[in-house]
Amino acid sequence: DFEVPTYYSNYQAYDAAHPFNNPENWEAVPYRADKDIAAGDEINVTFIAVKAKAMRWRMERKVDKRGVAMIEMTFLAPSELPQESTQSKLLVDGKELPDFSENRQDYQVTYSGQRPKVSVEETDQVASTVVDSGDDSLPVLVRLVSESGKQVKEYRIQLTKEKPVSEKTVAAVQEELPKLEFVEKDLAYKTVEKKDSTLYLGETRVEQEGKVGKERIFTAVNPDGGK
Repeated sequence: DFEVPTYYSNYQAYDAAHPFNNPENWEAVPYRADKDIAAGDEINVTFIAVKAKAMRWRMERKVDKRGVAMIEMTFLAPSELPQESTQSKLLVDGKELPDFSENRQDYQVTYSGQRPKVSVEETDQVASTVVDSGDDSLPVLVRLVSESGKQVKEYRIQLTKEKPVSEKTVAAVQEELPKLEFVEKDLAYKTVEKKDSTLYLGETRVEQEGKVGKERIFTAVNPDGGK
């Protein structure tokens, strides 16, 4: 950045520290003239397109001449229409917003830890505005305006912080659940007698030996001690 010298016709003598006096700040641009330069003639020169904050025409005196002079210089360029595009990248903590589409307005982003920063990577001279209240109950608003000002896109990004279940919460839930208690009791088997005509009078036969069983009695105990 610089300020235009007050004595622009001979600024080196009056402002030696001005950036114009540093040869490294200048870059030569090749040009083509429609005829040789001669005193009193008007000539036209053309050169490739450049983007610069300052341009100058430097004339050097020939050894057989007493001086150089230029009365007027005019720079002309074809008009360039402003861009109509709003194409840009929406970033959340430096990473592209997942599933972003120019025609989709609303997005949901879940995060953990610190609240992420929403930013925009513009192209084609797009102007962007990001409004973040810092409150998760309100969406982050993003507004994109094309260079021409004719195209406007607005997006809403809702940031939601994860709510992890803590160990204390898990313990509290477990304590509220009823507990099951049980008691085991021996269960005697029953003897079943069947008539058998193949046996003699007073004779018996064991077909299956009985076994003592176990009976388990469950009781639900509520957190308040009730059953």
